[in-house]
Formats: sequence, C-alpha cells, structure tokens
Amino acid sequence: MNYQGNNPEGYPDPTANQAVGIVSREEKETAKAKKRATREYDIRAAMKAIRAIAGAYGLTIENRITFKDKETEEIFR
Repeated sequence: MNYQGNNPEGYPDPTANQAVGIVSREEKETAKAKKRATREYDIRAAMKAIRAIAGAYGLTIENRITFKDKETEEIFR
C-alpha cells in the first residue's frame, strides 16, 4: 500500500495515516506467521526424512537435532 499521509486535498490526515500503519503492520505479521508455519512444516518433513534414513540403516536418533534457518538465523529444536 502506498499512502503518503495526506488526504486528496493535500492536508495531513493523521487518523487515516495511523489506520494504514496498523493495517500494514498486521499484514506483515500475518505474512511472517504464515512463513513460520510453512518453515515448521518443512522442518517436520526434514525430521521425518532423517528418521526414515536412520531407520533404513538400522539406527535411531537419540538426541535432539537442531536446525538453523540460513535466512532468518532462527533456531528450531
């Protein structure tokens, strides 16, 4: 959304500016939550694959495996 903070006549419109800011922030938070949910799904899939590979070799995973997102540097355990 491209809002400059002024009404059509060119006068400052702080109420609309605040509303646009709130909506923009909510949209960013929603997008971030969706990305995190997708990432958590990817990690669960990776763990399932790792367990399957270990099982195919007659092994089990004994300790926690930690993943770190290269982009966000977020750690998943």
